[in-house]
Amino acid sequence: MFKSILAHLTGTDCDQPVLATSLRLARTYAGHIDCLRITPDLNAVATQIEQTGMAGWITLSDRLSAMENEAKERTKTAQAAFASFCRNQGIQNASDAPGPDITSCSWLEEIGEELEKITGLSRYHDAVVVAGGADRTGRLPHESLGAIVIGSGRPVIFAPETQHSGAFNVIAVAWKDTAEAARAVTAAMPLLMRAQRIEVFSATESKNSGVEFENSHERILQYFRWHGLKVTSHLLAPVMDGSSEVVLDAASRASADLLVMGAYGHTRVRELLFGGFTRYVLSGANIPVLMFH
Repeated sequence: MFKSILAHLTGTDCDQPVLATSLRLARTYAGHIDCLRITPDLNAVATQIEQTGMAGWITLSDRLSAMENEAKERTKTAQAAFASFCRNQGIQNASDAPGPDITSCSWLEEIGEELEKITGLSRYHDAVVVAGGADRTGRLPHESLGAIVIGSGRPVIFAPETQHSGAFNVIAVAWKDTAEAARAVTAAMPLLMRAQRIEVFSATESKNSGVEFENSHERILQYFRWHGLKVTSHLLAPVMDGSSEVVLDAASRASADLLVMGAYGHTRVRELLFGGFTRYVLSGANIPVLMFH
């Protein structure tokens, strides 16, 4: 079940979609949302700058002062978004577990390196919600998003740039015969079990899709049917390029509320460099995307 949600707030205009997506997720099982705002450790930043020898004292002092002022302004903006969210949605603030048997939330503020804090804290939640979308101004870069997907060990839901509400009644699954896709389906199963309809999309970049591709598609349909789920099949036409566009377009035409997919890319020590398909979906999806690696 999705009972404990971590929502990352940045003090930018993406906070409202992140909060809205977190609420849609939490209300599925009357869950709790920890709204996380992280501010930089200026002492650690100063030490790092001094060690690199990239700034004199005056420049360093000015830079730290600017960072502190920006952090304070963003925190103020994030707190305002949090307060408005609780008030408008009638959500109770409950910081102690077990909280009320209704959807609740709490404000959580941490000091430190943003990526490390999100990754570490997400392990104590059922899922983490961060901002997706093409515009990364003031948001986490794609490399950091990949590191969270790999390092958290939890499902990561990317909120779109536009705000949506309501339950995840129609869920699209981007299926490939890979371990990443299988793990994503398993991670999303609590949501899939509550969905009214599941739309399964299989696409191949090969003109010769072959029997194995079709068998894989049929097997995942059978898997969902064994769970008693209502599933609709979409075996998409082979494309050499743009399979991500085809999947997103098909999911949109199916009026999907959520897209479930594996996170594909190249692993490094602490990050995942998203491949073209994954990066395009994150940038172009107008619905939340659940990824698991």
